[in-house]
Amino acid sequence: MRVRYFLQVLVIIGVMSACGNSKQVVAPAVESQVNLMDQQMMSVLWMQHSHEVKIMQHQQYRNAARKLKENLRQASGDNLPAVILDIDETVLDNSPYEARLIRDGEQYSDESWDLWVKERQAALIPGAREFLMEAERLGIEVFYISNRSIEHLEPTIENLMTYNLPAADESHVLLKVEDPDKTERRNTVKDKFEVILYVGDQLSDFVEEQDSFQEDMADNEEMVEHALKYFVILPNPMYGGFEKMLYNNQSGLTDRQKDQKRRDALIIKRKK
Repeated sequence: MRVRYFLQVLVIIGVMSACGNSKQVVAPAVESQVNLMDQQMMSVLWMQHSHEVKIMQHQQYRNAARKLKENLRQASGDNLPAVILDIDETVLDNSPYEARLIRDGEQYSDESWDLWVKERQAALIPGAREFLMEAERLGIEVFYISNRSIEHLEPTIENLMTYNLPAADESHVLLKVEDPDKTERRNTVKDKFEVILYVGDQLSDFVEEQDSFQEDMADNEEMVEHALKYFVILPNPMYGGFEKMLYNNQSGLTDRQKDQKRRDALIIKRKK
């Protein structure tokens, strides 16, 4: 037994000596992958499960109904009154699409969005139908201006018709042909109607030049009052134009670069 023990000690010493004399090989560091959709999970869960978001949506649509009546009383009367709404996350809830992306470890693509829209399964945002029916009762023309592709006109109209919403037809659902800028489509409506209210989940549903508008609002109380009077905005933490601001409007960034810019944009101290 002692001989065997002695031999085992010699073997261990020999191995340790060999390791000490050999060059240490260090494997190259492998950059961990970044899944940006994982960062979106809590936003999607909040949209789907929180009591607060449902109350906020009802509140905003009731607020919109009050503004609609106030603005209607103050309208010039030169043209018939109209209201313009966005569709996604304003009238229709697409959070299941976002949830699928998280589940499958994917990011937005035209192909997956196309499949979702053609399912015609987007639910109705709470408060939307009551508001739209009130607009119709008041004799206010309803228009939907969305950056869904014009190729999705049929399934979009059919999805809206599922809930018997007013003006769910080709004359009132104005989708994107090429340019995502909604200004021209808004002007098409304004040529014939007096738009007395806008409802959406992005500032671009009210005005296209967001950066300059926000700068002007900071110094111009009248612009603030104008926005409060004519625009009602609904909550949507899942996506939006604000993300481009985080990237300084740079395109072609990798997921790693986007992740870093998101982290760099975090405010960890009170602004002075």
